[in-house]
Amino acid sequence: MKSIFKEVPQDEDLSPISPMSTMTALTPMSPFTLLYLRNLSNLSSFSPNPLGSFPQSGFSYLAEVETKKANEIKPSTTVCGCSKTKCLKLYCECFAEGKYCEDCNCKSCHNNEEHKDEREAVMIKTKVKNPGAFRVDISSNYKICHCNKSFCMKKYCECYQNGRSCNSNCKCKECKNLPKN
Repeated sequence: MKSIFKEVPQDEDLSPISPMSTMTALTPMSPFTLLYLRNLSNLSSFSPNPLGSFPQSGFSYLAEVETKKANEIKPSTTVCGCSKTKCLKLYCECFAEGKYCEDCNCKSCHNNEEHKDEREAVMIKTKVKNPGAFRVDISSNYKICHCNKSFCMKKYCECYQNGRSCNSNCKCKECKNLPKN
């Protein structure tokens, strides 16, 4: 009977290759990833409890810094001019980005730290009605336009504002914002 296994010559090196050397040779990695891979042995002291203490390693410090950066609300880079909405509607560019108004031309603004509780309540209500709101990763694909008279060539057209042409999902009429061939 013939064996299904390949016979290996004795002089061939069968020493295990470390995953670290294989991965670094094949793919470029960020310094954070390399630090993580080097500190895998330090994870034995890691506590899954978010309120527990972090292990004293470079990995935990970087993870803590990254978490703080992700959770902080940054001021908006755009400038809004809201007058009646208190900057708590998706019409407000700052609010739609999920950021606080800063140096804006708005009147009676509630999109700031002073009105944090009210802002968070409105954000939750908005997310219930529109699950795609405040999501930067899908905003350019998620929004569609409903333009009637502007031919999709004005700034209030969602597609034109995001710098992309209209597609089959849009409900616009007499569109002139078509893909260039």
